[in-house]
Amino acid sequence: LKSGGGYTVAGMAMVIGGFGMSFVLQNIAFLIWGPRTLPFPVSFGMPIEIGNLTLPASYVWIVLAALVLMTVLHLFLKKTRLGLAVRAVAGNKEIAYLMGINVPLTISLIFGVACALGAAAGVLVGPINYVQVLMGIGILVKAFAAAVIGGFGSLPGAVLGGVLVGVVE
Repeated sequence: LKSGGGYTVAGMAMVIGGFGMSFVLQNIAFLIWGPRTLPFPVSFGMPIEIGNLTLPASYVWIVLAALVLMTVLHLFLKKTRLGLAVRAVAGNKEIAYLMGINVPLTISLIFGVACALGAAAGVLVGPINYVQVLMGIGILVKAFAAAVIGGFGSLPGAVLGGVLVGVVE
C-alpha cells in the first residue's frame, strides 16, 4: 500500500512503532535508574567568539563530530558494496534477496549502525544537556520534525531539515 507521498503505510507504522518502543524503553529505564539528572562535564577549551556571538567550544566540536559522522555514513552508503546492499534492502527486500543479498544480515548491520549513531548522538548531546533517562524525547521530536521537513530517506534533506528546525527554534 502506498500513501500519497510514496511512503508505504507499513513503513510509517514502523516509525510510529519506533516512537512507542522508545517511550516504553525510556520509562523502563526511568523505573530502574530513577529521575536523577547528572552532569556530563567535558572541557573543550575556551569559548569561541565570532563577532558579537560567543559559542562554547563544545558546540564547535559537536558540530565537527556530527559532520564527520554524516560524511562517513554518506560515503559508506554511496561508495561501498555493503552500502549498496543496504540501499537495496531498504528499497525492496524481496528483490534484494533475489539478487543474492543476505537480507537478515544486512538488516542486522543497519540496526547496528543505527544503534552506534544513536549512541554517538547521546554522547554528543551530553555536554549540552544534563544526562538523564528521558533526555532523548526532545531530541527525538526534533529529529522527526527534521526528517518530515527534509524527507524520509534523504540524508541531505534530513540535514537541511535539521538546520531549518534549529534556526526556527
